[in-house]
Amino acid sequence: MRAGMILDILGPLGNGFPKKSKKAILIGGGIGIPPMLELAKELECEKQIVLGYRDELFLTEEFEKAGVDLLDISGGFCSYINPVIKEQGYFSELSEEIKKAVDIPVILTGGILEASVAEKLLETRKADIIGIGRAILRDSE
Repeated sequence: MRAGMILDILGPLGNGFPKKSKKAILIGGGIGIPPMLELAKELECEKQIVLGYRDELFLTEEFEKAGVDLLDISGGFCSYINPVIKEQGYFSELSEEIKKAVDIPVILTGGILEASVAEKLLETRKADIIGIGRAILRDSE
């Protein structure tokens, strides 16, 4: 390859999905979030939207306007322990900022093992709902 050469690019293959359905589940993260917002605005059906953010939130207010019912803040560690953050409620700083920006419920997950910690996170308005799935699985007795 050298400057000025013509490059053929083959775009996405396959068939799209019809927009006329009773329910749509939209999943995306990173650079896929803005086009997903536009699709959410176009769809005239029940929508379940899963957003994946890494470090910086954007478009949360726009998704709220598009009909998102709640925001779930988690980190996808696929384990029970965050190797960096040791305190329970790994993403509480992020969920607190999101709560200030939107009027829909915010769910916080991340290493919450004790009911007293969950209650404190709710009392200090870090979240509206606490998710504790892996903690329950870890100690199901």
